[in-house]
Amino acid sequence: MLETMLKQNLVLRPNCLLTQWPLVFITGPRSLFYSEPDAADLQKYIEAHGYPLRKLILSFRNKKARQFNFSNWLQLNKNQAFHFVMAVETYLEFKELLTLFVSNSNSTLTLVQASPLELNPPCHHFKVPPLEDSQIPVIYKAHQLFCRLFQSFSVNYENTLSLKNDLQYDRFLDHCIELAENDYTHTVQK
Repeated sequence: MLETMLKQNLVLRPNCLLTQWPLVFITGPRSLFYSEPDAADLQKYIEAHGYPLRKLILSFRNKKARQFNFSNWLQLNKNQAFHFVMAVETYLEFKELLTLFVSNSNSTLTLVQASPLELNPPCHHFKVPPLEDSQIPVIYKAHQLFCRLFQSFSVNYENTLSLKNDLQYDRFLDHCIELAENDYTHTVQK
């Protein structure tokens, strides 16, 4: 899908200021119906612009295993800083781990959601328009039902960053440029 979008609509923007620290997209629970990482096409687009990305593989939906995997990953990367990007539902799942990690590093949080929440630590917000039920793919509805049956939460579809138009891709690229500007300002102030 991205290849088609890139060829038809999306143009790489030259001379983007790149972030000092890698972006890490944290995916919400998955299932057999929805096994793609969140923002898969967007990650390819951002990577094509030269932004560093780090992959984080978590268990599909087992809460304890997801907490354990994420805690271990943070421990292995404790001396590094990152720009974490995730749905607000995923943030709430990992709130304690993220709060501790971000407060001890130069890391940032970007939450994807329809209406921003005031949270501690402060975070960036990438606002997405809410979708009507008819706009959510049937396969994702099956994923949501599957998660509910197994008493797991699922991320609202719009918060998965499965973006459909080039304007949304451009808005996220602008967000990454803003993160890079903040990195630069933070480095100069030290």
